[in-house]
Amino acid sequence: MNITPSKPIGLGIRGGFTLIDLIVVTAVIAILAGLILPAMATIKAAAQGLLCLNNKKQLIIAFSTYASDNNGTFIGNFHGGQAQNPDGMSATEKATAPWMVGWLDWATARANTNTLYLTNSKYGRLSPYFGSNRRVVKCPSDQYLSASQQAAGWTERVRSVSANVAVGNGNAEAGSWDPYYTHVRKYSEMVKPAPGDVWVYTDEHPDSINDPAFFNPSANQWIDVPASYHDGAGSFAFADGRAELHQWQASAKGVKITTLGLVTVPPQGSNDADILWLRNPASHK
Repeated sequence: MNITPSKPIGLGIRGGFTLIDLIVVTAVIAILAGLILPAMATIKAAAQGLLCLNNKKQLIIAFSTYASDNNGTFIGNFHGGQAQNPDGMSATEKATAPWMVGWLDWATARANTNTLYLTNSKYGRLSPYFGSNRRVVKCPSDQYLSASQQAAGWTERVRSVSANVAVGNGNAEAGSWDPYYTHVRKYSEMVKPAPGDVWVYTDEHPDSINDPAFFNPSANQWIDVPASYHDGAGSFAFADGRAELHQWQASAKGVKITTLGLVTVPPQGSNDADILWLRNPASHK
């Protein structure tokens, strides 16, 4: 008996995509991408915010450990020429132990990439307390470079953090000092407010940052400008050891980054929410 083989399964069925199939698949992929990519961006931003807070936490631990090792005296903090030319510091200035030195700008000067200013105790006297981890002074969201710096093949500048100029020995009164503030050098001098409400470290706006010191604002004018890297928020470390993000609400929110030069923010009203907030967590009269 002859048996006729059965017809192979699928024989005669046309293979491949039609144009309509391709359009449908492409549309589905586009929809999924539209849903997934914003979520991934949000997750990345949140992760960078957590890393930034962790950096501030490590810095403030180093700050308090230094104070503990030095009879309660805070690490020093310089602005201007003393920070710009650390090798030219006098013996007296060096003895005040600046937490960090160097001068950032949008040109190609060495200080923009010189990690020795961060990790060598000859320059950054806080460095033995956070070791070789120079990332503690750099917000992961700060990847801004000028055109000339990109042309030089740079990947980043070395620092985004500045310290409250009113905290620690230094030359605060020689700059844009507002007599509203009190220059404190020990925990015992933090009276108004208490250490839990005095900020020590923050990220500074990339068009504002230069020396490692941050001048608090006057009643209606920014002197140095805080950063808002985290969806309109800035990160702060406080003298009691905590770190937190603060959401800007007014003049510090969304200050444009140009990578061209120092930022200028017009004078604000006396009730600017962001200026008021930053004036309160600084030692004052």
